[in-house]
Amino acid sequence: LIFVLRWLGSPNELSNGKKFYSFIHDFTKLSKPHSECLKNRSYHVTNNPIGGRRQLSGGYDFACLTYDSGQGGHCPIVDCLRLEGDENHLSVARQQIECLMKHLNLSSELVLIKVDSNYGRIAFLHTAYQHDNMLILSRLQSGINLYKPYEGEHKRGRKRVYGQAYVLKEES
Repeated sequence: LIFVLRWLGSPNELSNGKKFYSFIHDFTKLSKPHSECLKNRSYHVTNNPIGGRRQLSGGYDFACLTYDSGQGGHCPIVDCLRLEGDENHLSVARQQIECLMKHLNLSSELVLIKVDSNYGRIAFLHTAYQHDNMLILSRLQSGINLYKPYEGEHKRGRKRVYGQAYVLKEES
């Protein structure tokens, strides 16, 4: 991780002059059907070459954080972890991004994390609120509700957690 972060070089720049680093996080599967004796194998669906049927195959899941070097460029891997069989994918992604933010140690540059729609859950997205200079780009499912944190005054009873709701079916 530290070696790649030293290699990053100068950040990208927006039209308003704000500088940023861009990263991509994704999960990938490595199919190893004949390594039954190795620990922490997981099972996933793979394509079967006979008739397009699907089958279960053994293998390993990896969480990969890559540096997005721009259009048409190579995306070098910054951090890649093999997941244990029972590990939560989103918590591993959160740990990798926390480690990245700790080692980047930036104050003025923006850190952009690009992820797919599987990351569009509060368990992962709340990591962006812990850092002032982090932005997570993720597609969200169209039918979910999002809430702002409650900012009003607490009177009696249980403290309120959720504020104004955004129903994504009604928003464009």
